[in-house]
Formats: sequence, C-alpha cells, structure tokens
Amino acid sequence: MDALGKETIIIKSKDYKIPSDFKRTEYINYDSDFHVSFEKFFNNLKEREEHYWLVGDLINADPVLAIDYIKRAFLLNPNQKYIKEANRIFENNFNKIDDQSKIHIKGFLKTFSYYSD
Repeated sequence: MDALGKETIIIKSKDYKIPSDFKRTEYINYDSDFHVSFEKFFNNLKEREEHYWLVGDLINADPVLAIDYIKRAFLLNPNQKYIKEANRIFENNFNKIDDQSKIHIKGFLKTFSYYSD
C-alpha cells in the first residue's frame, strides 16, 4: 500500500478479516511464519528501490514520471543521489512540466533536500 508514496504493510492477527478497502493492500499474518514473511517483505523493498531507480533513470521522455519513480526509490532508501537526480531532471525540464506537477515536485524536493548519505 502506498501512503503518501511510502510503502506500507499491515500486520494482522490470524482471525482478523481485512476490510474491503484494504483488500489489495499487502499484509502479513502474525503467525508462526511471521518472521519469514516479514523478512521477505523487507528484501522485496530493496528490489523495488532498485527497480524504481532504474525506471526513473530510463524515462527521459516523461520527466514527471521519471521524478515520480525516483521519489519512490528515495522513500524506500533516502539516498541523496535520488534527490540530486530528481532536482537535475526538474531543472532541465522545467518548461515542459505542467504547473500542478511543479507544485508536487517542488514539495518533494523541498521536504527532502536536507537528507544526506
């Protein structure tokens, strides 16, 4: 589940029924396999980070989409290279980006520009 772009997972008790609005949300049952399932989820986050970075790096034709994927990678691992690359794409494509997207991108860059490696 993405909450403000951040990956989220629900940990549920064995007998709990997931509400309909969370049916497509990732969740882990708190049972005897919990530790294995939880570790599997975190290993998958690293793969997602690498995927988002790769896709963001490859999408030169759509700077907004590229920045969105780079933002996803950053939210999984706050590496300063992601902020630098998103900022570079934003500055190089400023005139191609619509006003609404500029607001969101500026908010992301301003909020997380203080992160360092």
